[in-house]
Amino acid sequence: SNIDGTAIAWATCEYIMQKRAFLLFATHYFQLNELEQLYTKFKNYHLEVKATNEREESFTHSIVSGNCNTKGYGIDLAIALNFPKLIVDG
Repeated sequence: SNIDGTAIAWATCEYIMQKRAFLLFATHYFQLNELEQLYTKFKNYHLEVKATNEREESFTHSIVSGNCNTKGYGIDLAIALNFPKLIVDG
């Protein structure tokens, strides 16, 4: 489940932070943004996305400092790639 995955990712990050190891962790679990509030050495970065309107985004491929937003782009990406309407509408 999504809750299990978030818990495992959170615990993994905390474990590695406690070992003071360098970590580059890529995930779709936006809840991990909160770790920056708990650990002073923890820094959030994300791939920049610029919205052109409600359903169109521009993926800049730039890594920027700070939290990602909580919007998922999977459906928008499927629409942009012309997935069949049956799949997109679910």
